[in-house]
Formats: sequence, structure tokens, C-alpha cells
Amino acid sequence: MIEAIIFDFDGVITDSNYIRRQTYFDIFSDIINSKEIIEETLREDIKRTRHEIIKVILEKLRDKELINFKDLETETKKKAEKYNEITEEEVSKVKEIKGAEESIKKLSEKYSLYIITGTIQSSIDIVLENRRLKDYFKKVYGGYPDKIDGFKILIKELKLNPKKLVFIGDSKAEYECSIYFGIPFIAIVNDTNDFATRGDI
Repeated sequence: MIEAIIFDFDGVITDSNYIRRQTYFDIFSDIINSKEIIEETLREDIKRTRHEIIKVILEKLRDKELINFKDLETETKKKAEKYNEITEEEVSKVKEIKGAEESIKKLSEKYSLYIITGTIQSSIDIVLENRRLKDYFKKVYGGYPDKIDGFKILIKELKLNPKKLVFIGDSKAEYECSIYFGIPFIAIVNDTNDFATRGDI
């Protein structure tokens, strides 16, 4: 018997992966030759928080003498706030993954639904409120780019049996998370993954 269904957000509920990625380029668009450094940083580790990614980009830009600032933390906070402002607005109005919102409403009548996402708590709360979806979820766990960390807290806090959960995601890391806990996984196929050509999912 299924006890709960856990959703990722971007690429699962909304078609917003590209917004999250593009916004890094947007907030540094005033800095010449920043694109290559942003690309390099985004390839390095998808499990960093937004704040950590922005901080690394700033450090690299400073090392290349492409930018100058007095305090790294202050500049990181400023860029992170701009990132959040843009993504909250854009993700609130982007198109849904086809059928996602209707499925959530129907599933919530029978199952307890949760979200684990890398998006910080305040931002995901705003987006869910704007899309009128927040009430369908028992709890939202924001700020977990590493889904394993999020699941450890969810399972411990709610005393859930992993084998009685279902995880819906769209990334290799999320699939690996489901394997780690022995959680049945539903893959959302999109252009950021290779699920369509894999025979093991």
C-alpha cells in the first residue's frame, strides 16, 4: 500500500528547468565573458544550492579579473536575491508539465503528497501559492539540491517506510536517490535526461 507520493518540482510539475538554468546567465549578463565560466560551474555539481553556485561563479569571475567587489558574501546575497526574484515570477507563470496539476488534485484525494526540491523554501512557497497548488501538499521540503538529504529528513520526520513511497522525478540524481532508499520511481521524460532511451527505468 502506498503511504505517500513525493514530487520533485522543476521538470515534474512545471516546465521550468530551463528557467532555473537561464537565470544564472541573466543575472550576470552585464559582465563580459561570463558565459563560459557560468557554463563550467553548472557542469561541475548539480547538488550545490543556488547560493553556493552564485558564490562559486563570483569567485571565478574575480579570479579572472572580470569583476571587482568589496565583499563576496554581500555580492552573493545581492545576486541570489535577483535570481530568486526572476525565477519566482517566471516559474509562477510557466506552463505546467502536461496533466501535472490535474493529477496532483486527483492524487491528493487518496494519498499524502509531498515535494522535495532544490529551490529554497521561501521561493517554492511563493510559486506554489501563486499557482494555487500549495494546499494539495502535506508538506514541502525546499532547499535540497541533494534529494538524498531531503528524503532522510522526510522519512525520519514522518516515520515513513521508503518501500511504501513513490518518487516522481526527472533527473539521474533523483533516480539514484530512489535506488538508494529502495523507493519506486516514476520518471518524467524531458530533454534534460536520457530516460526515454534507458531500459532500466
